[in-house]
Amino acid sequence: MPELVRMKNGVVPFGYRMSDEHSGYLEPVENEIEYLEKAIMYVHNGDLSLRSAADWLFTKTGRRISAMGLSKHSKKRAEQR
Repeated sequence: MPELVRMKNGVVPFGYRMSDEHSGYLEPVENEIEYLEKAIMYVHNGDLSLRSAADWLFTKTGRRISAMGLSKHSKKRAEQR
């Protein structure tokens, strides 16, 4: 069973979806999280801008994320390291 995360506000973050079985909880979407990690790596390496990486993520996953949203994920990941 995937690790569930309690919904904090009305926005479902990139890499998660609403759980069908547990109301008020989110479950991870593995392929979105993998692509998110790759996009962050591309930005940190200077291969893509935040805007280009956000567009790349949409192409790969079909789910939109703003450049600012990607920046927040990137900063959060950097703090965790």
